Amino acid sequence: MLVWTTRTKVAVAGAIILLLEPVAVSITGGTVGHHLVGIRVRRIHADVRLNLPLALIRFVVKAAFGLPAFFVVLVTRRRQGLHDLAARSLVVHKSTEGLPDHEILGELTREDEHRAYVSIWRRLLVIVFYWSIFFLGWGIVVQLSVSRQCVEDGVCTEMESYFLLAGVAMLLLTAIVIAVLGWLGLLYGCRRRPLGVV
Repeated sequence: MLVWTTRTKVAVAGAIILLLEPVAVSITGGTVGHHLVGIRVRRIHADVRLNLPLALIRFVVKAAFGLPAFFVVLVTRRRQGLHDLAARSLVVHKSTEGLPDHEILGELTREDEHRAYVSIWRRLLVIVFYWSIFFLGWGIVVQLSVSRQCVEDGVCTEMESYFLLAGVAMLLLTAIVIAVLGWLGLLYGCRRRPLGVV
């Protein structure tokens, strides 16, 4: 009889997650969800699948950043998420035949092509720095604003619960705003400059 210890359950769950995401992306070009909606993941400079190390990098970045990783799609030229930028990958349609025009998204064009952006890694580092400062500040505000019993034991008054709920919503919104502003080169530390200006 098989005994399901916590360690066994975690190992099985981890193996299933790895099979469904990075292994599937590297072997078949996408997850089950990708295939169901008719899209696939490929390398940025060649129409080939990602190898397993790149698929793992893509998975780890997506897992680490969560939903904000997808908001980067709104501001990148090739509509890449943060995980796609890290793995140098693109998500593309398997076939555009029969798709309505509004589903075929071309590359974004910038109105400010005359501006120079700092490197992707510098922008990412600046975004993470701003996130760290903001989260640290939020932690201090929580420590000063709610009771010790709420912080340590999770037993909060109704007012503290509303405060924390509103704070989490603000935290998520601010994290998204920081990511977008940083990617667009509008944060101090990674600002874009006119071409020719050092």
